[in-house]
Amino acid sequence: MIVSANLCIWGFSFFVAGVNDASTSALTPYINREYNINSAIVSNIYSPLLPTLIPADFSVLVRCLS
Repeated sequence: MIVSANLCIWGFSFFVAGVNDASTSALTPYINREYNINSAIVSNIYSPLLPTLIPADFSVLVRCLS
């Protein structure tokens, strides 16, 4: 049970990280023009904190429930 739940959580975290990395270069020019901000500010949107923090919380939750 725990192993399969952890594998699902790891898979989800890699999926989220991949989607996050793939969208960075495609969306940055549009965000720069739309909101009149530079690339340094836009890069804060794509910080790796959120995609790694959410699956880590799920992993702790699964361990607490089992």
